[in-house]
Amino acid sequence: MTYHAARHFLTRFVCIFAVCAAAAIPISCDDDDDPVDGGPFDGTIDVGANFFRPSSVTISQGDSVTWVWLGGAGAHTVTEGAPPNPPSPLFDSPQMSSGTFGYRFNVAGTYPYFCRVHGASMSGTVTVEP
Repeated sequence: MTYHAARHFLTRFVCIFAVCAAAAIPISCDDDDDPVDGGPFDGTIDVGANFFRPSSVTISQGDSVTWVWLGGAGAHTVTEGAPPNPPSPLFDSPQMSSGTFGYRFNVAGTYPYFCRVHGASMSGTVTVEP
């Protein structure tokens, strides 16, 4: 095989290998502005720019949920109940732009929650099973 034929063969081989390798690599295009629910729940809900991720979860009685504010998410709350002003929410975080807020759910039931800043457009549900 001549030098040019070998070089041509090697170039084609590298290109084909690169295309095949790229096709086999899973690529995630998810970012903080794209709220995608899915996967097993780990007890943490992200508080992002006008979203909770995942917004609705199912947990067992006695489990805790921790809401974690993502960097640059802006000011939000986590308030139990329905907007705009529930009478006596079981949990109601202060308006925060960073940090965490947690609550332990000791009674089975369905607990809607929302952000006081954004109302119904930023809401979710915690379902607690016995």
